[in-house]
Amino acid sequence: MARYPFRHRVREFLAEYRHVYARSTYAERVRALTRMQKDIELLFGDKKISTADPAKMTFIDVKEFFVLLKDRGLGPKSISHELSYLKSLCSFYGNPAVDTARNRFPMMKAYTARKRKPTIPYEVIDTIISLGMKKTNFDTMRDYAVVVISICAGLRADEIRNALRDNLDLEEGTIYVDIVKGRGTYGEPRTIPIVPQGLPLLTEYVKLRDAAVPGGFYLFPSRTHSGPLATNTLRKDKDIVAREVDFEINFQSCRRTYGQWLTDDGVPADTVSLHMGHKNSKTTENYYARKRESDALSVTKGIWAMKGGK
Repeated sequence: MARYPFRHRVREFLAEYRHVYARSTYAERVRALTRMQKDIELLFGDKKISTADPAKMTFIDVKEFFVLLKDRGLGPKSISHELSYLKSLCSFYGNPAVDTARNRFPMMKAYTARKRKPTIPYEVIDTIISLGMKKTNFDTMRDYAVVVISICAGLRADEIRNALRDNLDLEEGTIYVDIVKGRGTYGEPRTIPIVPQGLPLLTEYVKLRDAAVPGGFYLFPSRTHSGPLATNTLRKDKDIVAREVDFEINFQSCRRTYGQWLTDDGVPADTVSLHMGHKNSKTTENYYARKRESDALSVTKGIWAMKGGK
């Protein structure tokens, strides 16, 4: 390990988390850490950092890595991602260097902020459901069903792929998922309430699905066999819907829409967080859903009205 400590630590880290991260998340970590390895070894070779071992890096070393990325012209979002990857690796060995650097150097904290992105408008959701209800065969309705269950239940792509047919309860309006993000750490299997507007389409989809793939385990089986959908196929299904409704859709925007939908309906933030499988409600409020300003204003004025104020 003496010659290439960063590479050795990365191999240890990835081996431990191979079956904890979702497949797509794991692949992303591999790419990011492989890219980072070259930068860290470059900094160490130029004697700009004290060590290339993430278990021993100091907050000054982290600052130098930050400066390298900034000088290279990376934007705030990309720098934030890189620091997050480095934090995961350092923290795995009990090293708080990244958090210490962010606390010592305020300009690094500024690069960690992210704004919530927009949700899918309700009128677009109505169009998706309306068009989906007109589909008459399993193949074409499945395209819409995967999008609707992401919007109306907030499922991540990997949760959709691994969702089981028997875990969908249309009478109760819920779906149970046990292949979740953060398995082995904060992630836990959960029963998720489905927004009622999505239930009619899912009901029709299940009828077509059960006729096409009788006895299959997966809610969204592939077209050729009863196994789960490939990640690329799931993405293609989503893209078909996006083209037909003429609106850009991704599974993150679907999840944000689910969280905001629940929030708009008055569901408390901590409850929304549990339904979405987040580590805490701060994640939900920062990146997914928050009470709208107009709703907050109405609540406050309502309280004052009851007290006889203006």
